[in-house]
Amino acid sequence: MPPTPTPAPAPAPAVDCPVYCNIQCNQKCQAISGAGVGKCEVDYESNGNGNGCYDSCTTNMCPDKCINSGCSFRSCTCDNTYARSRCQSCGLGIYATYSSCVNYYTRAIQYCMIDCMDGCNKNCTHTQG
Repeated sequence: MPPTPTPAPAPAPAVDCPVYCNIQCNQKCQAISGAGVGKCEVDYESNGNGNGCYDSCTTNMCPDKCINSGCSFRSCTCDNTYARSRCQSCGLGIYATYSSCVNYYTRAIQYCMIDCMDGCNKNCTHTQG
């Protein structure tokens, strides 16, 4: 009796390439953008502290109540109105740089998606065809 032939492997299930690629690329590009925006926030905080603005705000303008008060571009817990105002000025002074950084990473998503979708669809079509 001749040996039974090995059955051919089942064909790979069909993949809806545009949907598959959109999901994959969206996750990838959103992650890249999110990391970039996070870096903008870290840089913004450090720029405010790096130029001494927040330190000056908390130690010189309101030294008794504001030392280590957490004055930053988001808030200043100091009770002194003048110190709080100065703290907000620190943040406004570097806000344009922060805003530009965030806009860059927000706009970059569309270019990431174009490149990713192009490559993914080529590979997906290639493996399916």
